[in-house]
Amino acid sequence: MEYNDRELLELVADVAGMQLYWHTNKSYKRPEMDSMDAWNPLNDNSDAFELLCDFAVNLRTKYLPHATYIEAYIDGYDSVLETIGDVRLKEVQTREQATRRAIVRAVAKIAELK
Repeated sequence: MEYNDRELLELVADVAGMQLYWHTNKSYKRPEMDSMDAWNPLNDNSDAFELLCDFAVNLRTKYLPHATYIEAYIDGYDSVLETIGDVRLKEVQTREQATRRAIVRAVAKIAELK
């Protein structure tokens, strides 16, 4: 199933047991966070790393003739692929963007099966 960024963040926050409220157009806040801090593992490396550690997300890079992907999976759940570079696509993510999104999508797989 495809989700927009906000839906992905809501799924992941629910699985992680976080109480969040919508803060800006692109982020959430935890009630205990400083007023300047936002939570968005799609954009923030430390938020994504926290999910990676908490949910034991496995990562690997897959190289195919036409594209490079980041694969993320949690044991017992389907893996997800995020494109880093694909000669057939005009819109390309950086390695960091693809990795963060793959982590978030892997954790969201848990919510899908609840």
